[in-house]
Amino acid sequence: MTQRRARAPRHTLDRSAIAATALELMDADGVPALTIRSLAARLGVAPMALYNHVRTKEEILDAAREYGLARLPDGATGATGNWWDRIREINLAFHRALREHPSLVTLLVARPLAGQAPTGAAEAQLRVLVDAGFTPEVASRAHLTLLHYAIGSAAWTSPRVEPPAVGRAVLERLPADRYPTLAALAEPLAAASYDDKQYAYGLDLLLDSLRATAPKRRPA
Repeated sequence: MTQRRARAPRHTLDRSAIAATALELMDADGVPALTIRSLAARLGVAPMALYNHVRTKEEILDAAREYGLARLPDGATGATGNWWDRIREINLAFHRALREHPSLVTLLVARPLAGQAPTGAAEAQLRVLVDAGFTPEVASRAHLTLLHYAIGSAAWTSPRVEPPAVGRAVLERLPADRYPTLAALAEPLAAASYDDKQYAYGLDLLLDSLRATAPKRRPA
């Protein structure tokens, strides 16, 4: 349930505060819970006060997404390292942001290219892939594969899914005569399903595959 905040002091309401509070509200109650009225109540202001800083609900959604993804690498960090290490850094940071703010998954799927942060991260990743020698088609497909994997992994481990204990219990109750492999692997499968390291494991598999097909560099 959305909690009402103490009324915000005058002159402290700005676009950044609105974006941060909107993201906080959606992370707690889901994206559909965001309305002008619910956001104003959480900020402790009158609904009309929001219109001094944002024009529409869609603008609030875009601002919230931009706020949540603001710390993504721009590609400059570690620019002298191996291309696969730079790709790994970009994707780990992206996935970390999605885990910290579960509502970002829904916001990104709805409008994947809106805002500077999503397109900036995409630009950084595509630039690394192209500089590594991949063709435009392969770079594009690799980028989308990595993007889809991060979003899907974050959605799978969303706080709103059943708790780990419930998932483990379901696997343990599977009849071994009908599902012998699942029953035999119930313990490691349950552990991996709720392990924070699982995303990095899959990411490394994807990067190993990319490295195996990377163009060979000619000696200088």
